[in-house]
Amino acid sequence: MNNSLSCSDGRWCTRADALLGVEGIHVNSVTTSGTGLVLGVETGEDVTGCPDCGVVAVGHGRRQVRLHDIPCFGGPVRLLWAKRLWRCPDPGCPRTTFTEEHPLAGPRAKLTARAVSWAGRPTRSSGSTLRCRPRPTSSGCPGTLPGTGYGLKPHGGSLIQAD
Repeated sequence: MNNSLSCSDGRWCTRADALLGVEGIHVNSVTTSGTGLVLGVETGEDVTGCPDCGVVAVGHGRRQVRLHDIPCFGGPVRLLWAKRLWRCPDPGCPRTTFTEEHPLAGPRAKLTARAVSWAGRPTRSSGSTLRCRPRPTSSGCPGTLPGTGYGLKPHGGSLIQAD
């Protein structure tokens, strides 16, 4: 079910942007599913230069990137980031196309940066990271982050693909 954002100030809803709380990321849709919220997000309309030659790039469409974010309102949240693709117009440049970057998530990430931080943060009661399921997986991960298929390594708190 698609929920209306009820915002009349243009393409993005500043109230929904404030709830998301990620600088430079705008909410353009909110959908509820059986597993939580799905937010359609995108960055603002910025001009960018080619990382190799510096020439002002030309928009080349968008690619949908699925990211797992921190829970909100008691349930899981997924972001569908319409990640902008750019084309370098300089025929002499070795880079033809590239994608936008944002601190929200690194290249090829499945979790947002704040989800990684949230999952590795110790809980107040025990001092351990209890945001993983308690049963081990065959990959040696102590548990997976609910709904993501990713878990924490036993030492260091970095993310691995769970079985």
